[in-house]
Amino acid sequence: MKLSNFVWMPYSDSRDDYRDHIAEAAIDESWGQNHRYLHDYIRDNFEIAYKQGKVKVHPEDKYCLFRVGTLVTREGEPITVLGTKNQQSGRNHTSIK
Repeated sequence: MKLSNFVWMPYSDSRDDYRDHIAEAAIDESWGQNHRYLHDYIRDNFEIAYKQGKVKVHPEDKYCLFRVGTLVTREGEPITVLGTKNQQSGRNHTSIK
């Protein structure tokens, strides 16, 4: 299972980007141009968590829920991503809870 099944994951996109939301919530890090390193970190941790059975997936693949590795907010809380299908555009977006 790939995270891109749930989340629109362009490397560079001027539209609303899930990486911007996560970078704003997370402790300050240098994530590279267009948050490239954050993109890789989230993608790789999703695949690891999925293989370990730590990703919650709706039976009809309408959403997925997972913790983003060891990434935490500025307050020290773990960051969890809810990736949901975007029915209007055919692309996917994320909500952060």
